[in-house]
Amino acid sequence: MKKTYRKDIIVAWLCFVLIAAVKLSVLTGALGIATQGIIYFSNEVDRYAFSSRIIDEVIEFSVDINDLESNKGKIIYRNGECYIEIDEVSFNGDEEGHYRIFFRSHGDYSLKGATLVSGIKHERIETDCHAELQIKDGEAFYNCTVAGLTGLSYNDGDQFGFHFLPKAHNTDGTNTVVFSLSNLIENTWTEK
Repeated sequence: MKKTYRKDIIVAWLCFVLIAAVKLSVLTGALGIATQGIIYFSNEVDRYAFSSRIIDEVIEFSVDINDLESNKGKIIYRNGECYIEIDEVSFNGDEEGHYRIFFRSHGDYSLKGATLVSGIKHERIETDCHAELQIKDGEAFYNCTVAGLTGLSYNDGDQFGFHFLPKAHNTDGTNTVVFSLSNLIENTWTEK
């Protein structure tokens, strides 16, 4: 009888601790942050304030169009825990020679808030690609067009991409294309 009573007390105590931990996780947002990542902050408008700013920096990088797979994972921008890498470079298969390049942005988040540097501004009412990508050919620059963008589709970030036509603007005849990426956005969510 004594052992059963003691066992019941231990089970009751463990249930209480478990319920308290879950409730605390929900109240602090830890459960939402753990399961949703940065998406949690953008949805919790009563708890977190959103702000953004344009990063006044031009990032230059190159890709090898002879070996498209070799570009994957190349980090082109890093600021602390936030970074942007090349996710994919692909040929469209059309006669004009169009290619696509997609970037994957990775941000940083904790219980206090989140930061994501991206080509996309993640305002609650609007998601737009603000970044500009250009091919650099000597001293000349040629604009690339937006190929697509995602919302906060990943726990730690998003994806954005551009179309480009290297043959029309690469006059040195190599298979390396030099790009200039500008107007990146620092998206920040902070506790109110």
